[in-house]
Amino acid sequence: LKAIHPDDREFAIEQLTKKQKGEKDVVTHYQYRGIKKSGEMIWLDQFSKTIIFDEKPADFIMLIDITQRKNIEKKLHDERDLIYALLDNHPDFIYFKDSRARFQHISKRFCDFFGRKMEEIIGKTDLELFPEELAKQTHAEDLDIIQTGMPLINKEETTGDTWVLTTKMPWLNKKGNIKGLFGISRDITEFKKVEQNLKESVEKFRTITEQSFLGIAIMQDNIIKYLNNQLANIFGYTVEEIMNWEVGGFLNVIHPEDREMVANQARKKQLGESDSLDQYQFRGIKKNGDAIWLEIYSKSINYNGKPADFATIHDITDGKIFEQKLLESEEKYRSLFDNSPVGIGLSTIEGKAIDSNDALVELTGYSVEDLNKIGTPSIYVDPNVRSKILKALQEEGKLHDYEVELRRKDNSEFFGSVSFDLIELGGKKIIQTSLRDITKSKNAEQELIKLNKLKSELLRRTSHELKTPLVSIKGFSDLLL
Repeated sequence: LKAIHPDDREFAIEQLTKKQKGEKDVVTHYQYRGIKKSGEMIWLDQFSKTIIFDEKPADFIMLIDITQRKNIEKKLHDERDLIYALLDNHPDFIYFKDSRARFQHISKRFCDFFGRKMEEIIGKTDLELFPEELAKQTHAEDLDIIQTGMPLINKEETTGDTWVLTTKMPWLNKKGNIKGLFGISRDITEFKKVEQNLKESVEKFRTITEQSFLGIAIMQDNIIKYLNNQLANIFGYTVEEIMNWEVGGFLNVIHPEDREMVANQARKKQLGESDSLDQYQFRGIKKNGDAIWLEIYSKSINYNGKPADFATIHDITDGKIFEQKLLESEEKYRSLFDNSPVGIGLSTIEGKAIDSNDALVELTGYSVEDLNKIGTPSIYVDPNVRSKILKALQEEGKLHDYEVELRRKDNSEFFGSVSFDLIELGGKKIIQTSLRDITKSKNAEQELIKLNKLKSELLRRTSHELKTPLVSIKGFSDLLL
């Protein structure tokens, strides 16, 4: 009994007891596990029957060691379980066909996709299951594979809105002869949609970039991976010439004084580092040797699974030339502004002082800060004058040689000749004021007026008194006094 496996021992004892008693309801053939002296488990196939031995019932037993067969059976059973588990759970369509291209085994996914039960498919060919046009094609493929042994690898097929990727291989028996085929088809509809969307995105990207007035490039590992025609035009090269540059070749079109900075920024972008500049200006060198000014906007992107530098580049050479001329013009204006003997000031239409030169401060005694405290209207002796000036400026845009009485910081009054111009500065309307002190000339003018009046009066009296001398002399004496 020790030689029988504990889990099988009860049944074996029961059968042994019955046979030794000569009972009829016994099992003559069964299998069970045994235990060898070494402790190794074995499988036994037992044939037994009741016999008479020494005039008593006995159990006649024949044992065959079937351990090897059982191990093979277990292996086959495990492999079969594995195959059916694969067929039942794999997301792809898996099928086996015999030498006449009839379905022998199919996966559950295959049945679910086509909406058929397994028994409706097994034993049939494509010609009996699918639309005629498609079935003829796939059936011919099946027979060709079975006859030639040549596999069909990764064929894309479409049925309506569904795309599948199919591979079919010869199914060989133990002798290596073709017994049919097996195939795997994968639903790639979603992949094809993504692929189509990606294709459309690429086409849109190329359409936009090729029509852009900006130069556009993608650089990875210090190699230009993509550029548009505009970028090639900026540097005076063709796209093909630039695409053939060696590693780091882009640095040859960077001005030597800016090369280190540009190379450093490009490196950071290609490594995906965060402490890089998104926008900056630098000088480039065209193919013909001309220096140009460029402005770049760039960012790190993922390109083919690795960080890359996506850059848009704008030729700002004309803008830089204009900027330089504007700077020179501003410097000239500033020089004239600061050194002019005429008082010049800038203010808003609302009356806020912006700037004034030394001559204006000397004329009025007011600094910009002083004027902002009291308000520019306060320097007019007649406060209503400024509204008249503003009206004329809004109508004409300028008002020149306007004479007005003004008040200095020390409350002394003087006559000024003022010219007003409405100009634009920083996108805003600004009043530019030019002031000359004409008090002396105004006083002289008033003296001249008085003298002219005196002259007229003298002539009038002289003419009259010639007729009455004594009265004239007296009157003239009074006038002199």
